[in-house]
Amino acid sequence: MKLIYIKIFAAFLLSAMFISCTPQFPDCISEKEKNLKIRWGNYIAAEKKVTGFDINSLGVITSIPGNKEVLQMEREYFCEFKSKVQALLLKTQALNVPADTNRFIEFINPDLNVRMRAVWNPNHKNVGNEEFQKLFDSLLVLIPEIYVENIR
Repeated sequence: MKLIYIKIFAAFLLSAMFISCTPQFPDCISEKEKNLKIRWGNYIAAEKKVTGFDINSLGVITSIPGNKEVLQMEREYFCEFKSKVQALLLKTQALNVPADTNRFIEFINPDLNVRMRAVWNPNHKNVGNEEFQKLFDSLLVLIPEIYVENIR
């Protein structure tokens, strides 16, 4: 009888360990969005250099270049952020203003073969890039200052 309880307890422990090791995606991430990435930053054309950040579907923000983990975004905020980026990119459809230095926000979902990107000149404000710049600035507020130096 004790052996049965020990086996049940062992099975419970193993299943708890397995569940805790499985990534916990936010509620707004479907099965087909688990490889989603959202990127934002600057592109310097003359140097072909990208600096910025990306966030994966678990809400982990990493630096570009270097791929250093910078921050773990709260799940609720991640879902709100993901929604804003998707809605803004779908609303605007096309924003590509090439310059020596560009700002960008990019939404990539390889599982659904989706890639949306907005590119604008940070030195000029207009109706097309105003909302993107506001979103970009709100994202930089989250990032510790040490990582933001190359972006501003």
